[in-house]
Amino acid sequence: MADESCAGPVIRAPRQAGHDVIATAETAKGAADEAVVERAFSDGRVLITEDRDFGELVSARGRPSAGVIFVKFPSARAAPNPARWSRRSPRWVSDCRRASRSSNPDGCG
Repeated sequence: MADESCAGPVIRAPRQAGHDVIATAETAKGAADEAVVERAFSDGRVLITEDRDFGELVSARGRPSAGVIFVKFPSARAAPNPARWSRRSPRWVSDCRRASRSSNPDGCG
């Protein structure tokens, strides 16, 4: 699930690679962060975001989650390459989900 803060390429690249990505901007525009985290958790989805607030919600507040991927590009001038990221992410997402189901309290962080 991609948070509303995610730029279009961050959503399109994983979709083009065959991932089922729900974009909050398309399904629940303006939803509160807590509602987004809850939906991702209830759907068993890893949350992709460019917003650091989700780390606070999930980690510091102890909210349940299938995982959070924080995406940060070096600068506005640097061209993001989400296609390269999406090719590398499937194994990481799988490892993250496995860790979140284990007794590891830190999940995949």
